[in-house]
Amino acid sequence: MSHSFFNSIQNQLDVFLKQSFSLDSNNQNTLCKIGEDSLKKTLKQYVLKNGTQELEQILYQKTEPKSSKLSKTATENLLQDLDKNKMNLPFKNQEIAEKSIDFLIKFTVESFQSSSFPKNTDGICGFLGIDKSILKAINSPVGKLFGKFF
Repeated sequence: MSHSFFNSIQNQLDVFLKQSFSLDSNNQNTLCKIGEDSLKKTLKQYVLKNGTQELEQILYQKTEPKSSKLSKTATENLLQDLDKNKMNLPFKNQEIAEKSIDFLIKFTVESFQSSSFPKNTDGICGFLGIDKSILKAINSPVGKLFGKFF
């Protein structure tokens, strides 16, 4: 996945969390790292298991991100990651997870829409730094069947 894209996400998430939750710098840094790692892991697992159709619909702004299965999965995964780290935060992990994932997905959509990448599968591959041949394999019926086992 694109290193520069995730750097920009981390920077924007840092600003969002400061504005939304006013955390101390240690919690802030830890939360940003957990959020970035959780999003990367979720995107990889979700795409391997389900293909890219829903992700494409979200990036093309044809599906409302908040009601998507991807958003629900990402929120659940981030919540689990936050619970594992047992951070002492002044807010509930559920609130942080929901707001953070909502922000991250909206930021991803806005970034893709404002990028110079074409608004098609090639553009998504370039934007996320995914090899198109791998994407074709994942989206094939055999690839989806294989992904269900993982």
